[in-house]
Amino acid sequence: MKINWILIAFLVFGSWVLKAQVADSSAMKKVDSLITLSWNYRDEGMHDESISTGIMAKNLALEKFGKKSDFYIRATNNLGRSQQEISNFKEAENLYIEALNLLPENKDQKDSLFYASILSNLGNLFRETGRYDDAEKFLLESTEISKKITGGNNLDYVRKLIRLANFYDAIGRSEKTEVMLLIAKSIIEKEMGTDNAWYAVLSINLSNAYNSLGRKKEAEKYLLIAKKIYGNSPGKNRKEYATVLGSLASLYDDFGEYDKAVQLYLECLSMRDSLFGKEHPGYAHILYSDSRFVKTVNMSTPKAGSQVVYF
Repeated sequence: MKINWILIAFLVFGSWVLKAQVADSSAMKKVDSLITLSWNYRDEGMHDESISTGIMAKNLALEKFGKKSDFYIRATNNLGRSQQEISNFKEAENLYIEALNLLPENKDQKDSLFYASILSNLGNLFRETGRYDDAEKFLLESTEISKKITGGNNLDYVRKLIRLANFYDAIGRSEKTEVMLLIAKSIIEKEMGTDNAWYAVLSINLSNAYNSLGRKKEAEKYLLIAKKIYGNSPGKNRKEYATVLGSLASLYDDFGEYDKAVQLYLECLSMRDSLFGKEHPGYAHILYSDSRFVKTVNMSTPKAGSQVVYF
């Protein structure tokens, strides 16, 4: 009886390939899950957990797929976001640049949304650190790539527009900020309507722009829109809602509507405390802001028993 060694070799090799594919598929899912978990931790303000999970994703991607794999590059970019969130700017910049340098030098990659995402992250970091020339260069390029790929009717393009708008607001060009945000607003309204988290974020940014332009009533209008969206959502008790409350309080302080301002500041402080605790930097920031808000509840016509509220 002749032994068909070719058939045996094929079966053994095929079995090995199948096992390797199953292992690779499992590793892919695990890296993806870790990146998503890191993102969610970051969104909830759990920064230590976000960074530790991001490091796990990066190490696993390196072990299973190598440095030039999409998985490793994505994990590196994600870890940069987590480091930037805690103002570890140098480490974040190094991670973004590592991810950028690992992308293949070809036109397809340079015209990808992934490439645009890394550019946008770098541009946003440069805005935060005051390197405005570099920030504008990277943010403009990322926005143009996104527009080219998506046709300008996509939430990725909206995200890039909002970042570019924030940049122009930071350098005092609020008129350009308004233009960018109104374009983003029309896309969100067309694609998703007005009762969603995207529209809430857009409304906060529009309010900031109008506040910078001295158009306080329009600023109030959009903060109230954001407050309503977050207030009606299942995740009402979250940092974005607390931010809206604090911004509204500051605006009513400017209007001289101190009763409203006091109520909102107290609600904001209570929410920050429950979300992060009194030791969190976000809580300290609110306390610092509120320390300048020392007003009587009704300064114009003081009444017997009216109290001065100190924060």
